[in-house]
Amino acid sequence: MIRSKNFFITLGVLAAFALCSIGFPDGIALALERNVIKIGVASGLKRPTGLASLQGAEMATKEINDAGGVLGAKIQLFTADTEQTAPKATEAIEKLYYTDKVDTIVGAYSSEEATAFQEQSAKLKINIIFHGTTSIMDKKYKADPEKYKYYWNYKCSDLHYLEHVMGHQLDLFVSAFKKQLGIDKVNIAIVTDVALWAETIHVGYQEGIKARPDCKLVYTGKIARDSVDFSAELTEMRTQGVQLILSAMGFAAGYNFVKQTYDVRLPAMISGINGVSWSTSEFLKAVGVDAAAYNSSLGQNSLPTTPHTAQLVKKYEQIYGGVSAEDVGSTYNGVKAYAKAVEIVRSLDHDKVQMALKKVRLPEREAWNCKEFWFDDTHRVHVSPVDGLILYTFQFTPNGDVNILIPTEYKKGDILIPGWMVNHWKKK
Repeated sequence: MIRSKNFFITLGVLAAFALCSIGFPDGIALALERNVIKIGVASGLKRPTGLASLQGAEMATKEINDAGGVLGAKIQLFTADTEQTAPKATEAIEKLYYTDKVDTIVGAYSSEEATAFQEQSAKLKINIIFHGTTSIMDKKYKADPEKYKYYWNYKCSDLHYLEHVMGHQLDLFVSAFKKQLGIDKVNIAIVTDVALWAETIHVGYQEGIKARPDCKLVYTGKIARDSVDFSAELTEMRTQGVQLILSAMGFAAGYNFVKQTYDVRLPAMISGINGVSWSTSEFLKAVGVDAAAYNSSLGQNSLPTTPHTAQLVKKYEQIYGGVSAEDVGSTYNGVKAYAKAVEIVRSLDHDKVQMALKKVRLPEREAWNCKEFWFDDTHRVHVSPVDGLILYTFQFTPNGDVNILIPTEYKKGDILIPGWMVNHWKKK
């Protein structure tokens, strides 16, 4: 049967219309409003942690673009330096929003700058996906979810950190000290940053230690984030017979504290949270292998846990060299989550995307250090070794390796207390 040219053209038009209509809400086509998605990275770009935020966004962007983009649109990154302060963070976000006209923003590190991120998301009505440890943000969201509906947090809260240290890590270390030192009670010191993120942790550490009959709190102190000399603090800890130091440090002082603790041979191990140790290669370079062996920490993102994370850590080493800092994984997940939300609604509209972010589920094969990445009902990443973001405890070893101690699924070794330290306390 002979068909006219117009007949086949008509069939083609109808087929195209059907492809645009079937399976997509309200006949929305695959194409987005434009062929470029603009993502801003606002972080302290002159600091290792801020640079890590940019690197994570770069890795996710390349992965997405190499696979064809988001519904055919390619991601383009724009940057602005927050200098890790709230005023500069506000300036950075406004530069990205008004000048670069970005579709979303990822970044932040300190809780101080993160508070500015949360407020700017409400003011500008743009989805901002960022790092904000302080649980004050969760309280703000719960108090006014409509105002803060564009706020998304891809990092654990101070309450998550506190629960992990006091509910898992402390018991592991106290048990090891009692067994290896032959003691019934461990003398503990608390040292935390003078920073918003550490306030809840500082108090929680004290309450948790005082509640344990096998622990004695003998020292508490706070340090400025760029402190360089801890002579007075370490002298007092020696006087008080400190054996275990619970820390919560996330800035340059974390290097100096560990190094000086080793230099004066304080017979005490450091545990808790030391954020600067999460980039293990940088930490070893800064403090040395011997000093690092004093240190263990809660961690996330920088060590190979899930199969996909192991691949990403290896890829990071190939691209940038060394071990990734924690915010590489964070912004990687943030960019991937935003891209997935855009795919769901096939739009860059801020309101449509914020609704879709509630539905985003990144499986293990697409996320960094997560069994599955998704946001809970406070717009913060779900934390769980079973079906969410994984928190782990690790320890540096005398030969420069890193052993994961918790969770059991990823355990690579047991706690190692330096032999000279064990001998010191057994002689007491």
